Amino acid sequence: MPTNRPTLLMAATLAALLTVACAGTDSTDTGITVTPGTWSYSVTEEIPLPGGRCSAKSSGTATVSAGGAYSITFPALSCSSCTMSASTSGTITTSAISGSVSASIAGSGCSSQQPTPRPASVAGDCHTTTCTAQTASGDSFAVSYTLTPS
Repeated sequence: MPTNRPTLLMAATLAALLTVACAGTDSTDTGITVTPGTWSYSVTEEIPLPGGRCSAKSSGTATVSAGGAYSITFPALSCSSCTMSASTSGTITTSAISGSVSASIAGSGCSSQQPTPRPASVAGDCHTTTCTAQTASGDSFAVSYTLTPS
């Protein structure tokens, strides 16, 4: 009677190697610890213009509550004679960030239509040191920001 021991041994070894490899990738990102206090942010806004969008960046600080709630009024950002004002609020958990952002534009270089939807939803992921949220790709404007505990 033939034996399948070499095949079974190879299958068991491969399964063990895959388990170790997968466990290693899963354990490298355990999520963020939501600590109340001052967090720093960096924001990129894509401002709607008649011929497309232009990009402007800024950074600052925000306060996050013990429950992960935050609210930020970003500084007004300008490019191509158009200024966009935006504010956001939402909640951070150990693995995700979600909320909404409202924006308005003014200036001679702006599109004739205000950014839509208003407010727009933002969502994203949190990792060991940061949370990044962004608007949906179909919105007429874009806001993307990263929050980092200070």
